[in-house]
Amino acid sequence: MVTPALELGSTVLPLELKVGAWRVQSLRGRGTYGIVYRAVSQEHPGPVALKLSVYPADERFEREVELLSRIRHPSVPRLLDAGVWQSPLGGAHPFIVMEWVEGEPLYAWAARRNPSSRQVLALLAQAAGALQAIHEVNAVHRDVKGDNMLVRPSDGRLFLTDLGAGYFAEAARRAHPRPRTRANVGSRGAMTDAGPRLRFACLLLGSLPFGGFVLLPLQQAARHRVKRVPLQPLIRAGALSP
Repeated sequence: MVTPALELGSTVLPLELKVGAWRVQSLRGRGTYGIVYRAVSQEHPGPVALKLSVYPADERFEREVELLSRIRHPSVPRLLDAGVWQSPLGGAHPFIVMEWVEGEPLYAWAARRNPSSRQVLALLAQAAGALQAIHEVNAVHRDVKGDNMLVRPSDGRLFLTDLGAGYFAEAARRAHPRPRTRANVGSRGAMTDAGPRLRFACLLLGSLPFGGFVLLPLQQAARHRVKRVPLQPLIRAGALSP
């Protein structure tokens, strides 16, 4: 049961504070249910991403840990550690430690880089490969969007992040169920990551009437007529391996 009086809310942990074996260095980002920090440990080479629950005893984190422990794919950050941090406010907040990705959100990367069609197809293949790896362990991501995809500028590798809304077949029911929307419910009411293939293609690849490939948010791309793009041939393409 979430206790609102004990939630972290807008509170940001002070630098150098230890969460488990990890020392907070800086704030990376904030979501509805979790706050992500850059952290380090003497026992681990290099920085990590430490995701701390906003709410005490949030069952989403237990489910995310289970999902990450099942998935092995170069476009999904590796799980390194997990535990519970005792807040001075009295709450027990779960945390997850993952591989650090030095990247930027997909749409910001695209706006700055103006990528070629080949680069866009490579990203699409990597995203499809990450989703396939998730689906192969009988799970769904349920929050596929540009903000949850990071592109590493050094090599163009795409990472699909934030499995907090994810679900797998054996998972217990969510403590606070997410309302069904067109984004996470398929045509027959089943949970899905992409809905129609056309929508998922639009998320990364927009083939517009005036020609060329551009990266667009889903809502903007949906206003245009976009040709269906099958995903599996992209994964199997030699130069576009996930």
